[in-house]
Amino acid sequence: MGAYLTRRLLLAIPTMAIVYTLAFLLVHATPGGPWDNAEKPLAPQVLANLKAKYHLDDPLWKQYVLYLGNAVHGSLGPSYVNTSQDVAEIIREFFPVSMQLGAAAMVFAIATGIPLGTLAAVYRNTPLDYAATGIVVIGISIPNYVMATLLVTVFAVLLHWLPTGGWRGLLDARVLIPMVAIGFRPATTLARYLRASLLEVLHQDYIRTARAKGLAGSRVVVRHGVRNALTPIATVSGFLVADVITGSFFVETITRVPGIGRYFVTATTGRDYPVLLALALLFAVIIITMNLLVDLSYALIDPQVRYT
Repeated sequence: MGAYLTRRLLLAIPTMAIVYTLAFLLVHATPGGPWDNAEKPLAPQVLANLKAKYHLDDPLWKQYVLYLGNAVHGSLGPSYVNTSQDVAEIIREFFPVSMQLGAAAMVFAIATGIPLGTLAAVYRNTPLDYAATGIVVIGISIPNYVMATLLVTVFAVLLHWLPTGGWRGLLDARVLIPMVAIGFRPATTLARYLRASLLEVLHQDYIRTARAKGLAGSRVVVRHGVRNALTPIATVSGFLVADVITGSFFVETITRVPGIGRYFVTATTGRDYPVLLALALLFAVIIITMNLLVDLSYALIDPQVRYT
């Protein structure tokens, strides 16, 4: 296990370098600059002083090395737009909100997707299976920002059951719309993969043996079927984390959640280079960590898997 973890952690270093390089090149290839959207056009001398202050007049390779060196030493630099805060302070302020919302969305996805996929597999080719499949098709087909708009229109504007947006923590009703909007597509994806995996497992010989011994049908499905069908679910769960992260960009903006996804959109329109680079690295770390945890979970799900 230790050797495997060491290899994976060492592999993360070149992965992060590639992510940083691509993000740096894409950010600096975007037309315009951080101060193009100022309320009043800046004087040429003021603009030149700002570029000199933030080293934007340096050659591109020098900016690349300078930011990378600062990031390695834990300094993410100042924000070009929100000059009263540096990037680390912005992340500490906005990221916990997105973490809470993302965790709630994943819990909703797991709590909804696994029972839905299990019922669809157990009651195959029945009206229940067709209904579950229809929900899956809807969830995969509708983007999360469209789902957020629909939920706001129906439950907030028409029915007045929920607020249109805002954030007061996980225990407030405002969390329901963004949570469902972000988690609905991952839930249907989990249901789709679990149905396919469970259908294959339910035809295995050990399932027939368990039923022949007189075990209850629900116990056979839950203890012997679902558990052995979770390996592909664990695999796809790592990729769904990326779906949750990217989904927060638009959903947080629509529902006015003060999270890091909403701030990322603001930083993109404002061409706030340090914020964009820092968030790209942060999201890469999250995805790499989740994929590592998913790989380690195989040993817990399948006794045959050993990392030696």
